[in-house]
Amino acid sequence: MATALDEAKKAAGPEIINATLIIPLCLIVAFTILFFYMKGRNKKISPATENIIETQPLL
Repeated sequence: MATALDEAKKAAGPEIINATLIIPLCLIVAFTILFFYMKGRNKKISPATENIIETQPLL
């Protein structure tokens, strides 16, 4: 595994390796923040939605 990493560093260059490491980390952080933001929001149900839920038959 170490030799493959060394070969990748030589072939692609450090800039590409760093970019491929930074992008997933940024996405993980962004989606984690979004998850906790959405979890903390108050859930508001509109009156129209409540009527639809009450009138639908249960299967």
